[in-house]
Amino acid sequence: MAVEGQRDAKNAALIPSVRTLADSKLGVDLFRGSASLELYRGSFLQVAAQRLQKRFIYCLSKE
Repeated sequence: MAVEGQRDAKNAALIPSVRTLADSKLGVDLFRGSASLELYRGSFLQVAAQRLQKRFIYCLSKE
């Protein structure tokens, strides 16, 4: 039982380091915000808005 508890504690200690490594590869900084994800999200929204605008103009021109 004690060994199992120690194993759980060791696993719990490893999980944040793995998460931090994965987050750093994605460009996420949990303490200072996620600047690169914000840039990615902003550019994605900008492209989506431009596509919607083009479709809207296309639909208006068909009428």
